[in-house]
Amino acid sequence: MQDFKQIQQNTMHELDTTNNEINDLNYNIRMAYNKLSGLQAKKQYANQSMGNAIDTVMNAKLSGVHAPLVKLGTVDKEYSTAMEIAFGGRMSHIVVDDEHVASVAIELLKSSGGGRTTFIPLNKVQKAPTRLSLPKDRGVIDFAINLVDFDDEYLNAFYYAVGDTIVVEDMECAKKLIGRYRMVTLAGELFEKSGAITGGSMRRSGLSFSQNDDAKLEEFKEKVKGLEEKLASLESKKSSLESKLQSIRQNYSDSMSEYSKAKVELDNMNTSYANSENLLKEKSAFITENEPKIQDFNKKLDKLEENNVEIYDKILTTKSE
Repeated sequence: MQDFKQIQQNTMHELDTTNNEINDLNYNIRMAYNKLSGLQAKKQYANQSMGNAIDTVMNAKLSGVHAPLVKLGTVDKEYSTAMEIAFGGRMSHIVVDDEHVASVAIELLKSSGGGRTTFIPLNKVQKAPTRLSLPKDRGVIDFAINLVDFDDEYLNAFYYAVGDTIVVEDMECAKKLIGRYRMVTLAGELFEKSGAITGGSMRRSGLSFSQNDDAKLEEFKEKVKGLEEKLASLESKKSSLESKLQSIRQNYSDSMSEYSKAKVELDNMNTSYANSENLLKEKSAFITENEPKIQDFNKKLDKLEENNVEIYDKILTTKSE
């Protein structure tokens, strides 16, 4: 019973701990879902209408039309601002196989009054150089085109959009190279080869390479999946502990019943023992009291037997006479 009681206490403690973990996990899952919803909303906003002309072309599903440049590349979070400035409006230019596809798309825009947009025919844009020489000045990060991940078939299209623009850490670094390169800082200042400098507060165009959001979205999806798997494991553990607790309680109850039954039986045995003790005392007292009388009776019996023999002899004699 003491073992069952200890196991029951330990199981109840473990069950309480598991319930607390489940409550905490449910809270974390709700928070993760809220974050996930925010990221999905942000991604949906990023994927929403890019303009009437682009939407018209993309919705037409024309053969040979790929996608706006912004949808064909991804960047790391730390370079997203620099890339948005470096590419500028060219992020929305639509990549197509050739000029014939572009002509078909333009006719579609004309006939539907869908507006205007720019196309990048892969067969006509300038080919990207096989090698670019990066200055070794401190603060120079890399060519912008090297900081974008895209399929090789779009190399010339991305080079058309960003050329040999260099990404640098800050304005101090850029000042040393003014006039030699087109440069953009991580904060978004733009230095043209002509010497013109553009900077200040930024007004987002709504277009950006959204790899970071996608990465976060996938990260949170995996996090939520992991939390849900852990929750399922804890729920299974909780169910197991509840079954164990129920079994222990039943065993404890059965043991209590057996104990009570045994206790009653022991009480009965103790009562019987006490009665037997009293009876034994009475018999012992009787023996003690009557044992001396036995000797007297034995003597009397011997005397009577002698008398009996004498009488018997007399009887025989009398019969004989």
